[in-house]
Amino acid sequence: MTISADKVVSEDIGAQELYEIQQRLLSEYQVPAGELKMDTVYLTKGTLDVDVAGLSNDEALDDLQKALADILDVPQEAVTLTVENGVVNYEIARDTYDDAVSSQNILSQNNIADLINAATESVSVSNVSNELDIRAEVTITVDVDESTLSESDIEAMEATVADFFESYNYENTNISSN
Repeated sequence: MTISADKVVSEDIGAQELYEIQQRLLSEYQVPAGELKMDTVYLTKGTLDVDVAGLSNDEALDDLQKALADILDVPQEAVTLTVENGVVNYEIARDTYDDAVSSQNILSQNNIADLINAATESVSVSNVSNELDIRAEVTITVDVDESTLSESDIEAMEATVADFFESYNYENTNISSN
C-alpha cells in the first residue's frame, strides 16, 4: 500500500509530525519496522514556453531535463517534465525545503531562459514561470502482507493515514495498492 499527500510549506516538515504516524502504524497495526518506508521531497513547480525546433516531444523533454538538471546541479531523476496543451510543466524534487528554495531562486532569475537555451542543443525557451509555493510531498509505503492483515485492517490503516494527513492540512491524498 502506498499513500502520498502534499501540502504547501515554509520550512522542512517536522520530525514529530512524521514520527507520530510512523509510531501509530507500527504499534496499532503491528507493521514491522522493515515493512514501513516514509519519504519526503520538497517540490518547486512551474512552466516553460518552448519551441522544439522539429524534435519529438520525447527528445525535447530529454534535452530540457538534462539542461535543468545541470543548471540546478541535481540528478536528472529529480526533474520531471510533462507537456500539456503545448506548455512544458516542470517539477523539481529536492530533499530539503532550503534546497527547493535554492532551485526556485535559480529558476526565478531574469536570465534563466538564456541559461537553459545555452545548455540545450535544439530547444528554445522563451519564458519560465514559477509557482510561488514550495510543496512537501510525503509518501508512506507499507509492504502489506494480506496473510497477516485482513482486508478490513488494511482499509482501517488507509483511513488512519488519510485522517493523519488531513489533520496536518495535507492535500491531494492518493492511495494505491502495491
